[in-house]
Amino acid sequence: MPTFYSSSGSASYRSLYCCCRRLAQSCDFLTSLGFSRFSSGSIFSSTGRSSSSAARFSSSAASASTASGGLPPPPPHNNNNTKAAPSMSMATEHTITHKDAVAERSPYYARRVELFEKYQARQKDAVEAARAANAPLTVKLPQCDNKTYTEAVRGVTCPIDVAKAVDKSLVTTSVVAEVDGQEWDLLRPLNGDCTLKFYSFQDREGKDAFWHSSAHVLGMALELELGADLTIGPPIEEGFYYDCSLQGRNLMEGELDPLKKSMEKAIKAKHRFERCEVNRTEALDMFKENKFKVELIENLPEDAAISCYRCGPMVDLCSGPHLPNTGYLKAASVTQASRSHWRADVTKDALTRVY
Repeated sequence: MPTFYSSSGSASYRSLYCCCRRLAQSCDFLTSLGFSRFSSGSIFSSTGRSSSSAARFSSSAASASTASGGLPPPPPHNNNNTKAAPSMSMATEHTITHKDAVAERSPYYARRVELFEKYQARQKDAVEAARAANAPLTVKLPQCDNKTYTEAVRGVTCPIDVAKAVDKSLVTTSVVAEVDGQEWDLLRPLNGDCTLKFYSFQDREGKDAFWHSSAHVLGMALELELGADLTIGPPIEEGFYYDCSLQGRNLMEGELDPLKKSMEKAIKAKHRFERCEVNRTEALDMFKENKFKVELIENLPEDAAISCYRCGPMVDLCSGPHLPNTGYLKAASVTQASRSHWRADVTKDALTRVY
């Protein structure tokens, strides 16, 4: 514990300086553990719950840091061979604004769309070839009194087409399908004879697809409004979130509303969720400017089927399935934000989690 009395005024002043620095460093240490402080002064952990003790600690340390930042540097020792002490400035390194980040990342976002359209053109050509071949397939429908639909075309007919033909009520209630036990987009062509099921929002499979698509719309808003680098955005029970990197910037409480408005705009636009299959090299090229996506791709098995989805101006690495379009969501809300870490590892990149 440093003393605050001395026969030398410079020693006393230096001790006070060191104390202030230690308090400020303690505040930084708390932040590194996953706490972030919004403008309201509350601190949120990665769980989204506030910590009152942490808040009191941060407030005290921050006050000390501010106080020390207003002091001039401590006087040097009388020894002429001693170098002057470093400046007391506690200012952090300047970071760019959200608007600057959007402008900086926009070329990357646009390039992803260009590559998506290039790779998707192959699939459109395949559908036209399948249409010309007109190869029939049989679809079993256990939910429709075990009906069998025989007018489907391999590589062309989608689950939504079958629903329109056998039971139009399925068109209005279904949000996702299942093909031979695998969850499937309503607008994704069927590749062969299969057993087909439909799920509404009342089903677990339907809820998962609904929240998953909501997370993609949130991801779009994070890119358009904040210039974020997306990581993962899974559905959770009764909701969703997206983890993203803001490259050292903070997300304040007052900045959540623009995200909500951006999501509402996307919902009104009824952007289609479009699926595209790519190989490993193409996926790495498409997401090469996002180190988190690159890591995910590199960790996939060599023979893994890789797919990505486009939703308006946003393209994301994703296995799906998704709703037919953003209009199915009707409404969305952004409720809170907290700190998290990549791979849930505090030694890795600090992220912002938005619910």
